[in-house]
Amino acid sequence: MGYLAAIVQSLAGKRFDLPTQLTSRWPELGTLRYRRGGLPPRIGGWFLGQTTVVAITLGKTIFLAPGAQLDPELLLHE
Repeated sequence: MGYLAAIVQSLAGKRFDLPTQLTSRWPELGTLRYRRGGLPPRIGGWFLGQTTVVAITLGKTIFLAPGAQLDPELLLHE
């Protein structure tokens, strides 16, 4: 990974796809984009007086904190 790509990933998080077990059971989850890490969970946490939040949604993208589990209840909430 190049220097610029590493900076972008640290700011915007790393893109990933949900496992097919989740999208086959809850098809609505397959219409969204997912990223892990980045600034959005941290900024959300700062507004709540924490270091991070577990997840935050911006538009059609769900940003998950680095250690967050892929919990269907959380994803459906977002």
